[in-house]
Amino acid sequence: MPTVHRKPFGRAHGQSETDLWTLDSGTGVRAELLTYGGVLHSLTLPDTAGEPGPVVRSLPALDDYTDKNPYFGAIVGRYANRIAHGRFTLDGTTHHIPANDRGHALHGGPDGFHTKIWEATGHRTDTAAVLRLTLHSPDGDMGFPGALDVTATYTLDTTGTLAVDYTAATDRPTVVNLTNHSYLNLGDDDILGHTLQVDADAYLPVDTGSIPEGPPAPVTGTAFDLTTAHRIGERLAHPDAQLDQAGGYDHCWVLRPAAPGRIMVGQAPVKQVVVDRDDRGHARV
Repeated sequence: MPTVHRKPFGRAHGQSETDLWTLDSGTGVRAELLTYGGVLHSLTLPDTAGEPGPVVRSLPALDDYTDKNPYFGAIVGRYANRIAHGRFTLDGTTHHIPANDRGHALHGGPDGFHTKIWEATGHRTDTAAVLRLTLHSPDGDMGFPGALDVTATYTLDTTGTLAVDYTAATDRPTVVNLTNHSYLNLGDDDILGHTLQVDADAYLPVDTGSIPEGPPAPVTGTAFDLTTAHRIGERLAHPDAQLDQAGGYDHCWVLRPAAPGRIMVGQAPVKQVVVDRDDRGHARV
């Protein structure tokens, strides 16, 4: 039977108490989430021998998330990825977002959604443990136009599937691009030994500031061709100017539109995690 539990996790600087919520599938998979940043603090699942182990990287204490935050597990917004020079024009008006990455605005700016305390409500059913996180972002927050009400719902069901659903409503035209920023590692070894498969025939090249540019480029014949599973280290060793420029993979793949689209990370013979989209485009692990 799935279960949902809550306990205190600490207090961020000048903010209210952060809670740690635990969703347990009752079938060997468990997720821990923080109200600070909506962080996926841990995800534990059994290996092929039935032994549980962590598969996402996390930080030990709340101060580590607030003071050294590499966006581990956080909900990022209003706008994931970079906005060039922290400027965009919408309906003839130019909006300015504070720069926090080499002169550009990254992941919603320095005080983006990853720094906020989200309101949380947990419940369970016979088949799932659910945590609903909500956040109100006022008009002008980090320079973005319009008030935005955001909901992120984490659902862990008895099949061991963790689904993340995002919705957002605004009172005027704005931009929004929400995602979860977890770092997957299926063991304690070097991530370069993991295999990776991405159902994408194209990716977005970036400029020297890691800003996506131009039309999508085909992955064929490049280090970005992961249409079949490859070891990450093997692909990173592939000569490629985009890899040299970005210092590795720091790019967006364009998932195939004809199918839900999936990303598979594997560590043979122990674990495999599939990240895909359902028929509504929502993320599932």
